Amino acid sequence: MQQIKMPPKIDMLAALKYPNSIFSQADDLAERVDHLERYYDDNPAIAVRAINTNNVASPTIITYLTATASWTPGTLANSARASFILQMPRTKVGDVVTCSLSTALTAGLLLQGTVTAPGVVTVTLFNFTGGSIAVAQGTIRVDVVQHQ
Repeated sequence: MQQIKMPPKIDMLAALKYPNSIFSQADDLAERVDHLERYYDDNPAIAVRAINTNNVASPTIITYLTATASWTPGTLANSARASFILQMPRTKVGDVVTCSLSTALTAGLLLQGTVTAPGVVTVTLFNFTGGSIAVAQGTIRVDVVQHQ
């Protein structure tokens, strides 16, 4: 069986034949990625930055921190919450926090993380299910991103 290799860029003939097609869009995207890669290769001191849909550079990520811990939230009544405090050195109030729990969460449960003091991340599980619910033990994963 013959293996077909795709060229690194979409064929320009196809892009010219179908100017508003997926071919020209893919080629335009490939050119933008090539341009960004060349720019950052030429400027290695610059941190990696994402470009949003308005072609505006997003804030530079200067630090990425991650931590895990075991947690048993227990049984939560409707409208109740359970919190877990995690010591994470170098975190600051205002940092972006994402978190997850390895246990499956029912619709209506909301997991939120926030830096509540320097070096302290509080993870809170809210119950908006309309009833009492038991949440099994799991592993919390907390990721903190600091922007320039």
